[in-house]
Amino acid sequence: MDYYGPQEKKLPIHEFLLKKIEDGKIHEEDVCSQYDLQPIVFETLEQGFEENLKIMSKGNKLIHNPILFYLKEDLLVCQNQTPSELLI
Repeated sequence: MDYYGPQEKKLPIHEFLLKKIEDGKIHEEDVCSQYDLQPIVFETLEQGFEENLKIMSKGNKLIHNPILFYLKEDLLVCQNQTPSELLI
């Protein structure tokens, strides 16, 4: 319902859940500031993955919200240009 269902049937978010979400954001900011972690800034997943590889190659032990893998859209296309059954 959050993304694909009819929005008029979506229940409002409970006050307690909003508080837990906000508390989680505050905790994340505190932890990141303790370790001087900066989020990876990117426009596409491919750019994010490449930026993550650069940071890893520098030897950083901690990365905030890294993109750990990236699969090109055409990765599952066979050599004869027939889409994989996984895509159907």
